[in-house]
Amino acid sequence: MTSAELSPRDGGGEHTSQQEEALDPEAITQMVRAAFDDPGYQPPVLPSTALELLEIARRPDVTFPVVARLIEREPILASQLLRIAQSPVYRRAARIHSLEQAAALLGLSALADLFLQASLTAKVFRAPSYDEPMNRLRLHSVATALLSRLVCQETTLPDDYAFLCGLLHDIGIAACLIALADHARATRGPARPAEWHVVWPVIREMHERESLNFGQLWQLPGDVCGVIGHHHTLMVGGVVHPMAAVICVADSIASDLGHGMPGETDCGQVATAMKALDIRPSRARRLRENCEILLASA
Repeated sequence: MTSAELSPRDGGGEHTSQQEEALDPEAITQMVRAAFDDPGYQPPVLPSTALELLEIARRPDVTFPVVARLIEREPILASQLLRIAQSPVYRRAARIHSLEQAAALLGLSALADLFLQASLTAKVFRAPSYDEPMNRLRLHSVATALLSRLVCQETTLPDDYAFLCGLLHDIGIAACLIALADHARATRGPARPAEWHVVWPVIREMHERESLNFGQLWQLPGDVCGVIGHHHTLMVGGVVHPMAAVICVADSIASDLGHGMPGETDCGQVATAMKALDIRPSRARRLRENCEILLASA
């Protein structure tokens, strides 16, 4: 399914036209903000294991037994991690049958990234009545994460946390959809929340800020929060943030290759990001070709 095939009406519900007309953009914005500001609001949470793993996996002195003990706290997620690691995107010559093999072939940092991917898929990319948009968001986030590393290879930037930023850059979209689904359940009982085509234009405008908010809520590293909170606007401290530019480019290519959220990317912002990264047309064409090959094997 391409992003164009994600109909604006997919994943919404059965509201009457009168109900939908009442939900103008300002009303939807207020509904989302009210949900986030409610003292009883329960935000989507990551397993504590995932957050601990993110904290320690990039330490130079960390060892595999320490990482393995953390991952083994979540056996279901560990099994999903191994399934992801056996994908052609990650697998090397041999099949991966254990966490130890995965760590040896991928490295501890990549292992932590994949564990977070499994955690987000199982715990966060879920919202009643928005199943299709959430599935699209999950695919888009993983695609952007994968492509972010390739974009880094076209620059002098290290890709240490490119995957992490790509995976989390649109977490604000998930948070908004979950908040709307929870609000509908709390206020209208069995009724479904507003349809996707009604809420998406509003969420598209506010998701970057909410990605930053949730990065801070999860106590992610400050630089990661800065990137996911500026992956469209790009500017941090008055200059283009290089990793925000990487995510912007990866986001755009993922969308062009059919793994996007409809209408999310802006050509002007992408051009600014390309210029900041000094990715010229010939390199951009090669990059897109490599990205297409990678996603075809995913």
